Amino acid sequence: MLRRELLMFALLVGLGACGGEPKEDAAPAAIDGPKTTETPAASTSTAEPTTNPTATVTVELTAAATATEEPASIAATPTAAAAPVAASVTARQSSERPLKVSFTNLHYECMRECWQQGRPPHESKWGYYSLQVLMTVENVSPDKTLNSPWIVSRWTITDGVKTWTDNYAWQWTRGDDGGVFDQPAVPPGGKNEWTWLAFPVPHSAWVSGIEYTDPWGNTYRQGLSKPAFGEYDYQDCGPPFVGGC
Repeated sequence: MLRRELLMFALLVGLGACGGEPKEDAAPAAIDGPKTTETPAASTSTAEPTTNPTATVTVELTAAATATEEPASIAATPTAAAAPVAASVTARQSSERPLKVSFTNLHYECMRECWQQGRPPHESKWGYYSLQVLMTVENVSPDKTLNSPWIVSRWTITDGVKTWTDNYAWQWTRGDDGGVFDQPAVPPGGKNEWTWLAFPVPHSAWVSGIEYTDPWGNTYRQGLSKPAFGEYDYQDCGPPFVGGC
């Protein structure tokens, strides 16, 4: 009997020991696990939108706007300053010198003969050479008209030792009656040309300068060097003539 009671007691003790494993207190720990996982996830998803705007921060937009503004202001500065300067320089040059004058197409010709002047003082001249030039006049004034006649004012002639000037310019005449051609006026913005000749040019001499003085007192001068033989048809035309017309 006693043995049976002891067996029964041992069985109850064994059942009590086995019943300790599935405690009801262990269940909440298993339930909190997913909640802990959800809380960081929620925290992570909340942090992402906060981090992304901070990374963008429109820093690139600010830099781009600054780069665009700087070239625009730099380009505008020289353009605005250059225009009035160029205009004032052009206006000043036009008012000071209303014409552009040049002498081209030089041509020496063997003469060794007499010519009779068609304008005062109507003298006869014997010459060894003549020099023909094309005088081109461009009127750059806004309001001045160059009326005819516009004639070479002075030739400077030299033989390398002596230098002198001649104020008479010759021109070609019409073949039928010996009269001169009508020379046109040169209005503002206009351009024209005329042939003039220096005569007499003695043996071994040459023209070293040509001048024109306009009606407003401006003098235009072009210097010339001694031509080599053959240049501008400059050549030996034979012995010089001693005598007169």
